[in-house]
Amino acid sequence: MSPVFVRSLPFGLYIALLALESLLPDWAPGFDVRWLYPVKAGLVAFALAVLWRHYTELRSYGLPLKHLLLALAVGLGVLVLWVNLDAAWMLMGEAGKGYNPTDESGHIDWLLVAFRIAGAALVVPIMEELFWRSFLQRWVQQPDF
Repeated sequence: MSPVFVRSLPFGLYIALLALESLLPDWAPGFDVRWLYPVKAGLVAFALAVLWRHYTELRSYGLPLKHLLLALAVGLGVLVLWVNLDAAWMLMGEAGKGYNPTDESGHIDWLLVAFRIAGAALVVPIMEELFWRSFLQRWVQQPDF
């Protein structure tokens, strides 16, 4: 398979489903659009799993335990900062509707939250790195990479 295809398919699939998300309320008025995110993340995860053998740049080269622990600590630190970036001086414009995990009665849908976190933390970063760095950056430098 073409290196361009295997690195751009998951990203293209995600973008196509993102475009569908804006059209879905008109096509299926009763559909809860919040559940489209698990579908997007699931389909992209499936595409990544099917094409995984082509991603030679993601093969494990081993990581010393101290580097692994440092990476986890930094990741948790960034998570804490990211969640708390809501001070008034950090906001621009009007706050959008955004992601709301609560249903009509105000209860949090924890399954939806779990899908959202798993997609945002595990699937989307791999998909984006493969597209932006593994494909596009190398293609700009040399189209026949």
